[in-house]
Amino acid sequence: MLRKWLFGAVALIVVAGVGIVIARRERRQVVAVPPPTEANFVGAVQPRATVAVGAPAAGVLDNYFVDPGQQVFQGQLLGKLRNDQAEEAQKKAQADLDQAQESVTNLNSELLAAKLESSRATADQARLRNEIGRLEKEYTLQKQYWDEGITPRLTYEKAERDYLAAKMDLDQQDALASRAKDRLAELANEIDAAHHAIKEASEALDHAKSATQGAELHSPSDGMVVAKRGQPGDTVDPSMQDLVKIAPDLTALEVDASPGPEVLSRMRAGQAVRVRVPELSAEEMTGVVREVRGPQVIIDFTSPAPIAKLDLVAQVRIKF
Repeated sequence: MLRKWLFGAVALIVVAGVGIVIARRERRQVVAVPPPTEANFVGAVQPRATVAVGAPAAGVLDNYFVDPGQQVFQGQLLGKLRNDQAEEAQKKAQADLDQAQESVTNLNSELLAAKLESSRATADQARLRNEIGRLEKEYTLQKQYWDEGITPRLTYEKAERDYLAAKMDLDQQDALASRAKDRLAELANEIDAAHHAIKEASEALDHAKSATQGAELHSPSDGMVVAKRGQPGDTVDPSMQDLVKIAPDLTALEVDASPGPEVLSRMRAGQAVRVRVPELSAEEMTGVVREVRGPQVIIDFTSPAPIAKLDLVAQVRIKF
């Protein structure tokens, strides 16, 4: 019995010793693997800076004339808003201006006719004055002859009738000439008022046009459209300051990438990277990590040539 107990104890000690040897050997065989010294990933290329074009006034988005990825120049019409009140004001101002201009045209025609009428009245007035002077002399002479009894009654009475008739004609002609002059003065005042109306209507039309033109979206610089907001028919107001976004510098670019947690955990702002965009250049370009933002990393780089389209993909290589 004692022999069996001793044998079991020895066996137990041997097994334990073998286990210890095996454990030590396994620990010696575990070799620590160092982290990689380089990582590669891809990301989306986009312009680094943009300028926004907002709604200049309240209204309805009428139309866009550009799309993302399209090259534009400074001052180019990007889109147009519809402002019903401004358009109605412009129509009314135009109608008022047309009416005032038509009034001036008609008054000028009347003025020309009135000048001709006044000229004729003045000429007839002068002719009658000359005639009445002659008839008055004849009447005075025949009256003297009649008083002296040396002229026939009929001759005297005819001279008297001719003189009185001419005097009546002159009175009528004087009144006609006076009315013609008054009409000229009246027309001159009406034309002055019509010209004033034209000035006011022109100013109102310019103001209305300015309000209508103010509902247009124009590019603030040369560049590329990178985004636009809304669809025709949408209501907009001045608080919407990003209806269109323009990238003015197409060589100052950035890469927006999500390299994965293993790589992201080792990336810091300011690290240098190498960037390659096959559609821009076969050569790698130097880039710098600008920001690590959550699962994303933003890398700045400068292209030797401006991009010609959006949605480019960059290959990024970083060494640790």
